[in-house]
Amino acid sequence: MQIFVNRIPERKTFHSLLLGQEDPNVLVYHGISGIGKTTLLRKLRNEIAEDANIGAISGSVNFAEPEYGRADEALKRLRRELAVGAKAAKTSLMFNAFDLAIYAYTDKAFGAERSKPLADELRQLSDGPLQWMLRKAAGPAGGYIPVVGSLFRDVVNQAIDHIKKEHALAAAPCEVELRQLQWMDDAEILQLLPSFFGHDLTLYKQRSDALHVAIFMDSYDKLWGGLEAEQHRRGTAMQDEWVRQLIINVPRVLFVIAGQNKLNWENLSQTHTARPEQYELSGLQREDAFQFLKLHGIDDQSSLSDIFKTTQGHPFWLKLVTERYLRAVRDGCPIIPVILGMDEASLLDSLCIGLTREEQQTIKQLSAVVYFDEALFKRLLSGPLETGYPKQRFGDFTQLSFVEKLTDEHYAIHSVMKAPMLRELEKKDPGILQMIRNAQSRYFQEKGLPFGVDPLIQGYDDVARILNDYDAGLISTEQLQLFLDSEVFSEILEAATRTRSEMEIVKKWIESLRETTKKMEDIGRALRADAEKTLNEGESVTPPKLSDSSESDKN
Repeated sequence: MQIFVNRIPERKTFHSLLLGQEDPNVLVYHGISGIGKTTLLRKLRNEIAEDANIGAISGSVNFAEPEYGRADEALKRLRRELAVGAKAAKTSLMFNAFDLAIYAYTDKAFGAERSKPLADELRQLSDGPLQWMLRKAAGPAGGYIPVVGSLFRDVVNQAIDHIKKEHALAAAPCEVELRQLQWMDDAEILQLLPSFFGHDLTLYKQRSDALHVAIFMDSYDKLWGGLEAEQHRRGTAMQDEWVRQLIINVPRVLFVIAGQNKLNWENLSQTHTARPEQYELSGLQREDAFQFLKLHGIDDQSSLSDIFKTTQGHPFWLKLVTERYLRAVRDGCPIIPVILGMDEASLLDSLCIGLTREEQQTIKQLSAVVYFDEALFKRLLSGPLETGYPKQRFGDFTQLSFVEKLTDEHYAIHSVMKAPMLRELEKKDPGILQMIRNAQSRYFQEKGLPFGVDPLIQGYDDVARILNDYDAGLISTEQLQLFLDSEVFSEILEAATRTRSEMEIVKKWIESLRETTKKMEDIGRALRADAEKTLNEGESVTPPKLSDSSESDKN
């Protein structure tokens, strides 16, 4: 059984938009690979399926399955799922126009080899004019005669009459297009499929007894690949044009889209009526990660803290490390650090899906800097970084899901990606790593900044507070180390200690701590116990005795 925790704000937003019937009708959840987008969409679908009081039906398509990259296959799946949901909810949802269009398209494009199975499927899903004609043409023996020529003209006329009568309309909204179907070629019909689908859903939503409708689209980035993924993020590719056309044609249906990156539709005139509401999914907060672990039977505080620090709340890796931990407990193995480690090769492979080679190289090399702004980005791409990524496209780069926004001007590579990328850079390209760090150092000196101080921690004026935040997982090990190295920390010590000699004692003590950075828990405990005592009580400091690495590993 899959355990689901939190995501309460995201779920509340979904239900509010679904029930409110207000714009926007597009809800986007984006975030790095493995952050829990698919799990969230599955949870939302289950919630509306299990609660009849919500009064909703849904359809879903996952573009990770290659066949659904084609509009005809994706729309057939959505039509099938919506029809099944409507039948279960005892509401009448007819796809009179779409059924005619998809049947005509399939027969023209693929012939009887595919139109016959489609006819069999349509007969089972609903009972409209096309289905009547298919049964009539087949005859009593149950054979198959394609509905073309005069038969198709007859069924179009019947469908139009049926739509008018069913919805009390003087004219069907797509009457002209339906009558032209038999003279169109398959490519022309394919372009119109979203419109026919939209017409049917719009007519359904106008019924007094209509239910709410949600359409889920997962792995949206999989509609592109290679350089086309880059074009997608810049808003220049057309692979999702049919999706955007569908959204425009069905204003009262909620579309829920999940992908690695934000949608960039601002410059696309054909989506001027679509205003996506977009949310970035991050790792689970400390309390939610602890809840996840406790539900799996892990409840001792030390293990909870160790696993959270290892995974940083990233759901996918939280699950993998938890499974490894439970397997070790089951087999009676000691919980050594390697148990809590991650398979970084697999991690990087999964995280890099959907990125171009130039983007991957740029992310890897920017993992060597604490943070970057536009000026440093351009300087590095003009010098040490030879990744092939255009330095003029800083704005596009910061839209990637692996780039965290620290302030309005400062950015950093996401911590989940940064650590393994940096270790790979240290192992394979130490020369480039040193060049990047030298360039970073010169840049910070020119700007008059303490070397490598993260903008997020420059505001700390209390050592105890930064230690509390570190223990809570709010700042990273790297950020804590940078803080200890910075002039900011020296200024705090000068203000807090009574004499210069006491400050030198503290500094020497901190240097001894840095020798055992493999176990940063020791840093947190020692600093909390002794630095707080120094700053708050003004007492002298005795350097703590730390266990050597072999003893630490046993713990």
